[in-house]
Amino acid sequence: GNPSFLPFQGIVMLEALYEEIKTYLEQRNKNPQAPYHSNEHMLGTWEIAKQLWEAEKLQPGFSLVAPEPVMLATLMTGVLFHDLGHSGGRTADRKNVDNAIRKVKHYIAVESDVIQNQFRAQYADSFGYLLWGSVAIINVTEFPFVVKPDGKLESIMRDADLLYAVMSGDPSIILEKLRTEIQVQYDREMAPRVMYEGQCEFMKKAEFFTDSGKQLWEQYSGPYLEKMRLAVLNDECIRYLKNKRCVVQRRIEG
Repeated sequence: GNPSFLPFQGIVMLEALYEEIKTYLEQRNKNPQAPYHSNEHMLGTWEIAKQLWEAEKLQPGFSLVAPEPVMLATLMTGVLFHDLGHSGGRTADRKNVDNAIRKVKHYIAVESDVIQNQFRAQYADSFGYLLWGSVAIINVTEFPFVVKPDGKLESIMRDADLLYAVMSGDPSIILEKLRTEIQVQYDREMAPRVMYEGQCEFMKKAEFFTDSGKQLWEQYSGPYLEKMRLAVLNDECIRYLKNKRCVVQRRIEG
C-alpha cells in the first residue's frame, strides 16, 4: 500500500484503540511508586513515536511489512504498554518488562473490544503480527539496553523512549522524577548535581536507530542539558541561602 494513505476505517480503528488504551491506563495503572515511568511518560512517548513514524515513512527505502493501520496499531499498543506496572526501581528492569509483556498479551488476546471486533474484522490475518510485534516492542526497552531493535517499530520505540525527557523541555523529569526512582533502586540519597552529571555521561553514549530520532536528539539534547545545568545551580543557590538564613537566625537567637 501507499505509505502516505490511511484508509478511513483504519483511522477510526486506531482512534478507538487509542481511547480504549488510554482509559485502560487511567483505570489500571495508578502507579505512584514510579513517578518517571508513568502513564504521562508512555503517552508522551507515543506522541514522539508517531512523529518518528511519519518522518521514517518518507525515508528512501522505507517499506511496509504489514498494512499501515496494523503497523500503527502495533506500535501504539507496544509503546502505550511498555512501562505498565513499573516498579520504580524496586525490582530489576527485566521483571518490569516481563510484567508489561504479560499484561499486553492479555489485553490483546482477551480484554480489548477494539482488537476483538474492529481490528479482527478488518485485519484478521494480522492478529499474530499485532500480538508478537507489541511484545517485541516492549522487549527492546529493557534497561540497561541489552536487546538490539530489529525492524522499524522496535527502532522507533527505543528512540522515542530516549527522546521523551529532552523533548519535554522539563528538567524536573530527570532531576526529580527519575532521581526519585534511582534513589529507591540504589537505596541511597542522590544530589541533583550527581544525577545531572550521570545524565550527561549517559546522554553522550545514547545510541539511535532511526535517522529522524538522531536528528531530534541533535536538536533537543543540548538545550535540555543546559536547562538541567541551570536548574541544578538554581537548586543549589536556594539551598545555600536557606542554610545561610538558618545560621544567621541561630546567631540572632543565640
